[in-house]
Amino acid sequence: MSLVEVERTGPGEAPSLEVREAGALGEEDLLARVFAGELGGVVVRGGLSGEEAAAVVHRLRTAPGRSGPVQAHPFPGWTYGAVLVVSAPDLGEYLDRAEGLDEALAGLSVGPRIAGLWRALGGGRDVATPTHQGRSYAPLTVRALAPGQGVSVHSERDDWPSMAGLAGLIGGRGQLSTYMPLALCAAEGQGGGEGGGELRVFHRPPPGQEPAMEGRREADAEAALAAFGVTVVRPAVGDLLVFDGGRFNHRVTPCTAGERWTIGAFLAQSADGRRWAWS
Repeated sequence: MSLVEVERTGPGEAPSLEVREAGALGEEDLLARVFAGELGGVVVRGGLSGEEAAAVVHRLRTAPGRSGPVQAHPFPGWTYGAVLVVSAPDLGEYLDRAEGLDEALAGLSVGPRIAGLWRALGGGRDVATPTHQGRSYAPLTVRALAPGQGVSVHSERDDWPSMAGLAGLIGGRGQLSTYMPLALCAAEGQGGGEGGGELRVFHRPPPGQEPAMEGRREADAEAALAAFGVTVVRPAVGDLLVFDGGRFNHRVTPCTAGERWTIGAFLAQSADGRRWAWS
């Protein structure tokens, strides 16, 4: 089963996705190419080992209090940390839960390792985490999906009330999605597939041909977008995917077996060229 596979061709623009090994990232600024639209994204193989990923899942399964999971409606599953777009504009609870996730992951290398991969993807340029009244935004969250749970068709936006504090930092250069599987839906395989949990990226319709999405049933919305083409991406446990989730609609198919655990975050670039990450 291919890591990146064009499942269906059509008249849309397919995301150009490159695959790199974690230890082979050099001085090339791949993030700049994604922000510029030259690349649809990059899959970095081997960002974490299977043992390191399993240690994160084990730690979070028993996380107490503000380190524990919450349901971040309308998003399915359980979230560790807080999702910024559905947080209250005052950010108090969001920041509390950001600190709780830091506490839960203390002593594990996952945060610094992912930050290091972002830096390497940017050719050595740093990716910073914004602050609000002296407290740090969450650089990442973790989400667990149970059987029957997936993520509906969407693309990323930066105009939510809770994102007002980022308005002076991030510019009109797109918003990237980044995630890393910690556990796959199915026990076997190198990605989704038989157990579900595949990332489906819909090709961009030609200008003026974008189908209306508001008020449509999930199946109808997916069918309308799929007519323009679909690429399926199946990162393995520990692989890091960064892709242009602000330009390309995408969804995650429901798990049919096992659980799907992922680390997620977003990246943006400001007019002065700085890069910012948040959950």
